[in-house]
Amino acid sequence: QSQLIWPLQPRFDHLVDKEARLYRLEKEKADAEWQLSGLAAPGENDGFGDGVSTGEPVQYQTGFGSFMGERYVVTRDVLIPRECYRTIVDAALSRAPCHASRSGPAPSSEKRILDLGCGSGCLLVGFLHKLLAFPDQGGAISTCWTGVGMDLCAKALAVSRQNAERLGVSHLTTFLQGNFNELPEFLRQVAGQEPPSSSGVFDAVLFNPPYLERGTKSWIAPRYRGSEPDLALFVDEKYEAFSSVSAGLHSAEHFLSAEAFVCVGLGSGHEKRVREIFEGPGIFHCVQVLNDTLTGGDHAASARGTSRCIVFRRREQCSEN
Repeated sequence: QSQLIWPLQPRFDHLVDKEARLYRLEKEKADAEWQLSGLAAPGENDGFGDGVSTGEPVQYQTGFGSFMGERYVVTRDVLIPRECYRTIVDAALSRAPCHASRSGPAPSSEKRILDLGCGSGCLLVGFLHKLLAFPDQGGAISTCWTGVGMDLCAKALAVSRQNAERLGVSHLTTFLQGNFNELPEFLRQVAGQEPPSSSGVFDAVLFNPPYLERGTKSWIAPRYRGSEPDLALFVDEKYEAFSSVSAGLHSAEHFLSAEAFVCVGLGSGHEKRVREIFEGPGIFHCVQVLNDTLTGGDHAASARGTSRCIVFRRREQCSEN
């Protein structure tokens, strides 16, 4: 029996060490969140825990989470914003053709972005907030971009609206209840009518999908399991949400402008299959894959350098990137 167990010991030790490193990273982030909240630190308030050992994330205890240097309202109805999500925002910002217009946008130059499954609103709000981050000498700045956030959960939409208000972009955003499994119907609702095929309604799409298979929930460490909303995390089949949105965008392609781009969040090992799903029908073409190169403490060091966002464009525009 010892001969059978011994070869497994190094692997077991490696897993234990990895778990310990992850715990330390999360403990450091939890301590930082407590400090930012202004509430009593763990051990000084009997009503709270550190959020790591107790399984209750600090962001849900304090009601706030950090993302791209800003504080976002967080409730148990939304995923906690994580810095690795900023890869999606950065991809969109790098492709926004009208980054900032100090003289105000002309009607013909207005751009619109759609955030599918917006949750806390951190992607859409973060994108628009960054566009407004650099005022001119007179303190005035505008952007030619506005955005629509869609989520199935009404309570999540309320959180999104709060964050848009807090970060000063509420005048640029609209948040609507919808299901990305019924995307063409939702887009028709937003447009009000079928748009001309040459103009489209949206110039960009953000999508950070759920991809954890429901059957694997029992494998998740007890301190993480059940802390965040199942709706935002789990699907019946790993690529279900990717396939649903790809099919919806392809069947309603006339709602996208000719220059539209789509930024899709990835999990580990997803790149090849997601590329096949979106490129298969022949309308989209992958133009960029961005790796998670952040060194923050909210995810394991082993995650750095993995693909976190894939960007697609209309195939007729792919030569321009």
